[in-house]
Amino acid sequence: MIIRMLFSFLLSTILFLVLSSDYVLANSVPIYQPQPNGSLIPLDDTPIMVQGEKLQFILYGDNQPAKVFVQYLFYNPTAIDQETYLAFPYTPSSHQHIPKIFINDQEFPSTNIELYKNEEFIQQFLINLNSHSIQYVDPISGLKKDNWNEFDFVQEANVVIFKVPFLSKEQVKIELSYEQDYGVNKKPYIQPVHFYQYLLQPAAKWSDFRNLQITVAVPVNHFYSSNFHFEPYKGSFEDWIPLPNEVSQNLNQWKYYQTSFPSLPNENFAFSTMSKEGLLFGFVQKGFYDGLGFFILIMVSTLVVGCVCLLMIRWKRWWVSWLIGPVVSFLIASSFTLVSYSLYILFVPVTMNAEWLGGYGLVLSFLFFILYNFFIYFPILICIVVVKKLRQKVINKKKFKFER
Repeated sequence: MIIRMLFSFLLSTILFLVLSSDYVLANSVPIYQPQPNGSLIPLDDTPIMVQGEKLQFILYGDNQPAKVFVQYLFYNPTAIDQETYLAFPYTPSSHQHIPKIFINDQEFPSTNIELYKNEEFIQQFLINLNSHSIQYVDPISGLKKDNWNEFDFVQEANVVIFKVPFLSKEQVKIELSYEQDYGVNKKPYIQPVHFYQYLLQPAAKWSDFRNLQITVAVPVNHFYSSNFHFEPYKGSFEDWIPLPNEVSQNLNQWKYYQTSFPSLPNENFAFSTMSKEGLLFGFVQKGFYDGLGFFILIMVSTLVVGCVCLLMIRWKRWWVSWLIGPVVSFLIASSFTLVSYSLYILFVPVTMNAEWLGGYGLVLSFLFFILYNFFIYFPILICIVVVKKLRQKVINKKKFKFER
């Protein structure tokens, strides 16, 4: 009967570990990186100048893509009308495949937009613009890493190409709106880091570039860091292009940042965010959640085994304590360990992103607790027996003195 119970428990524990590890590993692409994207680029040399660019990122939580709005103000300073093919590289989200394009407030027909998805074409396109490298910014320390290549998987960008007329001595306003997917880095912190890169350097192909303004809306419960210096936005929201309804109706749920440059900056725009949701006391390191979980589970196991030992030694027959006790202790303590782990994950769900209690080490962690629950019984039992005998000696000694 006892052997059957032990076998059943071990089988159920193994199934729990396998199912848990499959869930964790299936959702753990550690670093996922979209290709660099952004910037409206002329395919050929052009006299057209950029008089201003407004770039706006609206970030969301819950693993949603960012909403990006870009507004360009172009000017043709020549006496000749120009027609120029423009290219825009972007990373499509699952919700939107082609950016919406407006020219002088009129929507540009999608039938006049050419879409390129060829991987070799896009890679060469980015290399020709010297914009194929990745820049990564740590959301906590703000540390920048140029030519970053630590990613495990890359999503290729698409490129849309369309032709725009620029009349002599006139301005042309071009607006693009689209949803940009984010990169994911799950390695450094307990919460996944979402990071973005928007190309600016390719805009040097225009004859002149002036007045860049970047605004970013970040959920209030997120860390945010960028390679550019941003200030909290204090202006009127009428200057934004335009704010989505879910933001304009809930302004206090976002933090707003702004920066500006009189000319083209000397690097591309990169930034990252990380959610603060579920963090204990603001700790972001995985080791803290692993350590706290191990401490709680070891304390629970030790306490349960100690209680079983105290119960077993109350029996007068030695085989109860030394033969049945280890099996009963193992089953009860391991059951309490599983329940405690489930409760810990329930109240501290970010632990599922940890290395040992939620990541690739989950199986090894539970094997450790199974072995711990099995081998800790005898040391605790011996300690209790020794303490009991010493206590009995003290009592007998006091009793002897009293009788004398």
